[in-house]
Amino acid sequence: MSMSSCFRAITKGVIASGIVLVVLTAELGSLSCSRGIYSGRVDSITVATETNAASSLIFIAEEQNYFAANGLNATFKDYGSGLAAVDGMLRGEVDIGRAAEYVIVGKAFTKESIRTLGSIDRFQQHYIVGRKDRGIDTVSELKGKKIGVPLKTASEFYLGRFLDLHAININQVTIVDVAPERTIDVIANGDIDAVAVWQPYI
Repeated sequence: MSMSSCFRAITKGVIASGIVLVVLTAELGSLSCSRGIYSGRVDSITVATETNAASSLIFIAEEQNYFAANGLNATFKDYGSGLAAVDGMLRGEVDIGRAAEYVIVGKAFTKESIRTLGSIDRFQQHYIVGRKDRGIDTVSELKGKKIGVPLKTASEFYLGRFLDLHAININQVTIVDVAPERTIDVIANGDIDAVAVWQPYI
């Protein structure tokens, strides 16, 4: 099996993206998608987003005026990951945020006051990229290598599961915590041998 087909298998099947999205006011009711003219009270809301495909429906909703049609003046704040978006929400920087279910479960384990309001989509976006000049041409050659991954994100979970499914113990690799926006630089500079991350960084 080739490196690319093996590593794309990290998300074999679909990834259910847990999302903390849309509903803050009673006026939303059943989340009508009506594009009619709204004449009631307008509330302001700040939404945490990521620059990836999973956030595209949020931007489409804004482009189609769905927020305004439901009495919301929405502004958007971009974060490098769903974890960063949720942390920003917990710090009061935004009102709601979008994140994978792994982040929400992690916050629930630490007793954070957080709730999932809905599910936005199912999507596939997690990958592993390895440097061939470091001898990585097959999955088994990840053994003994440094793998960068944004810890406490869904990529950490999928990396662990991927290694497990290929009979590689997590102790047989060196995990390096790398912020998603730094992954391109650290693998290009040779600081790590492989990276597990999502689009658009791939």
